[in-house]
Amino acid sequence: MKNIHITFRNMERTPQREEQVLRELKKLNKFLNLDDPLLSLDFVITTEGVDHTIYNVELLVKEPEGKAVVHVENYDIDLVIAHAVDKMLHELSTLKGRSISKRDRPDENKNPVRKDKEDFEK
Repeated sequence: MKNIHITFRNMERTPQREEQVLRELKKLNKFLNLDDPLLSLDFVITTEGVDHTIYNVELLVKEPEGKAVVHVENYDIDLVIAHAVDKMLHELSTLKGRSISKRDRPDENKNPVRKDKEDFEK
């Protein structure tokens, strides 16, 4: 998990908060090998507002197949961290599903499948 970069902006970086982020990011192992040296993961959490009560998270995953990014905003720091990872899981499942279904789709030019009326009557 060398290529994971966690950035805190306008807020204090604590070991507990960093451990929470890493614990949530481990859920991404379902679709990604977090130990892959070609994978890069950037997790940026920022506070905004007059009294710094709005939390924004940007989660960026870069891998050889492409990249995915999600943005989440909430008033609860625990929820914003968990929701960003859940949203990325959904994004990755969609992207992986597209690439798999595209790859497994038969080429229409090769071996066309014909379904004639006679085939259904048998």
